[in-house]
Amino acid sequence: MKLYTEVNSNAACWPEPLESVYQSLGNAPATEIAPKLPHLGVSDILFMSTVMSIPGAERPWGIVTWMSDVFRLSRPSLYGLSARVKQRLNNSDDVVEVATPLVSSYRLERTVLTAAFPGKMALRPMQEVLCEALEESRSVGWLSGLLNDAGDKAGEVLANIDTSPLGAVMVARDETFFQGTPILLVIDPVSTTILLTQACEDRQADTWGLALLQAQEQGVQIAGLVEDMARMYPKSQQEIGLDVAVQKDTWHIERDGSQVLRDLERSALRATKQVLTLEKKLAKAWDETFFVEKYIPAVVKEEQRYAQHA
Repeated sequence: MKLYTEVNSNAACWPEPLESVYQSLGNAPATEIAPKLPHLGVSDILFMSTVMSIPGAERPWGIVTWMSDVFRLSRPSLYGLSARVKQRLNNSDDVVEVATPLVSSYRLERTVLTAAFPGKMALRPMQEVLCEALEESRSVGWLSGLLNDAGDKAGEVLANIDTSPLGAVMVARDETFFQGTPILLVIDPVSTTILLTQACEDRQADTWGLALLQAQEQGVQIAGLVEDMARMYPKSQQEIGLDVAVQKDTWHIERDGSQVLRDLERSALRATKQVLTLEKKLAKAWDETFFVEKYIPAVVKEEQRYAQHA
């Protein structure tokens, strides 16, 4: 009896031939057909246009998605490239209108900077976003250079601000992190003026002391500090001789206290669950020894847990 039918793989079926052709395309310089896509050569565009020219009903399922992935293009871009190639090959007088987004350099740079901060996006995901949203391709080096230049310009602007008109200020200080690097912040909470922002290797007491001195050099008079309960803060004041009033932020204490309260509540509920389990066992079959040695200590423990929670 024949149990199965053996089927030989047909080499003419997608994606084997297309993959072979794709691997043999090689590198080619950019072409005027797609000036905004410098990573595509003539062979790449002709290959994509050939596939996109196949009628949709006959085109292998999933091939457009495959090309979108390997060539780092959106699906609308694939259709647009195919339309432009057809127009040139047909040499038609009828102009084929292709919706190509016009992206200015300003918009491109602002998109990258917004993705970096406050978006906290890494460089590789930035490339994917630019390709999908703006149909633009940029190298990691270009993105890194843009971020470094923007950071230098922002630092120059902040360093040249004269904060002396603010007079005596009760400043707030804290740190945030960008890709693991601490960024020290000193601000005026009333006017929301950034008095200092500095990316540092650490956030130790001596580093914070220098940051406060730099803020004072720009003219601000620190009349007091609003800060959290970090242990290096008092030491940083001692190292620079800054004797001012300090208002501690109680958020961390309240957070830790809430965690302790939740832990006590869970402990009390577990004790209650244990008592209920023992009561079910006693309800099925009374055991005096079990009652004295197991049940009574469980009830005492439950009362203690609820007393701690209260």
